Amino acid sequence: MSIYRSDPALFARTSEKQVRECLTVLYTRMKEDRMVGFLFEGKPLEAIVEGQVQLVCAVLGAPGFASYQGRSLPEAHRELPLLPGHFDRRHELLREALAAVGVDEKVNAAWLEADTAWRRAILNSGEFARERARNAQDSVAGASDAPSASPSPSASSKAPPTGK
Repeated sequence: MSIYRSDPALFARTSEKQVRECLTVLYTRMKEDRMVGFLFEGKPLEAIVEGQVQLVCAVLGAPGFASYQGRSLPEAHRELPLLPGHFDRRHELLREALAAVGVDEKVNAAWLEADTAWRRAILNSGEFARERARNAQDSVAGASDAPSASPSPSASSKAPPTGK
């Protein structure tokens, strides 16, 4: 299934309500997750879920969702220092949410396929944020490696040379 072409026959096997329920379960679990939860601190989950409902319904062929009008996935993830493990954890949580909500097998497969197809674009978009995070870590590490302006305790306990 192309992630850019919807299939109304596929969407007939689900509903906007079920898509929203699944995404609510997913993002609630993600926010509480030890590995990816930090990515959602201070973020409006309701707005994220609503944007994802628009995207997923368009991809699955829902009537009235002929095209997705929200931010592109790379744009939406650009500020997040996502690593492959973060994406993989989200994908596993999606798989669990689809099962928990009882999404139809064919819809489930198409949704997971689309999610996998977005992986590269999402991870590539986070390179800027990862580079910024690396630079911040290097700055902190460099500051702790710099010589101290104050003398060390052992240096201050020595008497200065008298020259006599």
